[in-house]
Amino acid sequence: MSIDIEYCNKCGYLKQYEELAKYISENHPDIKINGHEGRRGSFEILINGELVHSKLSTLAYPDYEDLSTLVKDAEVGKPLRTCKQQPITKKKKIIIPSQHGFQKNKSTISAMIEVIETIIENFEDKQDTEVACLDRSKAFDCVNHQILLDKLYFYGIRGPAHNILSSYLRNRRQVVSAASEAYPDEPPLQVAEWKDIQTNEEQINMGVPQGSILGPILFILYTNDLTANVNTSKSCIDADDNTFLNSSNNTKSLKQKSTEAISMHKIGLRQTD
Repeated sequence: MSIDIEYCNKCGYLKQYEELAKYISENHPDIKINGHEGRRGSFEILINGELVHSKLSTLAYPDYEDLSTLVKDAEVGKPLRTCKQQPITKKKKIIIPSQHGFQKNKSTISAMIEVIETIIENFEDKQDTEVACLDRSKAFDCVNHQILLDKLYFYGIRGPAHNILSSYLRNRRQVVSAASEAYPDEPPLQVAEWKDIQTNEEQINMGVPQGSILGPILFILYTNDLTANVNTSKSCIDADDNTFLNSSNNTKSLKQKSTEAISMHKIGLRQTD
């Protein structure tokens, strides 16, 4: 029994191949693994000559655990199927643990619980807690497209997948129009002023589409490193709401920690302008 893996070395997929090969070898030491450099953007996996995963088609890596299940099925003669895809945010745990927004099994409630539990723990340790709550205004509209694309590339989203997301973000245009039928409850004179008003069509160079599936995940990837340089505080984040928790039994030290946390966070925000 053998597994053949074709990967694009120019795309930086060699490391991913080595990681997968190690995983398979550890879980299935008797399986022969054949890896070779192939087409651009490829990460194709064949079990006994049958294709079970294609990155050229899915733009995603395979789910390692599901691939292991397929290997076990092949060993007992079961028919093969397509391997499940690995979510991009699951790979190497890209999203920081303190992010509660748009994450599986997390929510505003889990963020509140974390804050409350931190305060209680500090109280039991006889320490005061100072909480700084920051809400970024129009956060989704302030995403710089080029910085976002650079960060996606850093996180490993490259090749065709990166090109598709670039096309998704760029060259969007927007126009705002008002018609009297849309405002049946407004005063007649005011409606008359609004009737058939339409702005010029303008290109949108910032922001991610709200109400979309991709919008939220792109936003949290964009802001994923904003608290990386805040070392003095514990962070709890829910989408665009940041909470910094500082603890100390000294009032002066507590104020200093909070001031430093906010200052360092401002530096991170300026780097996304």
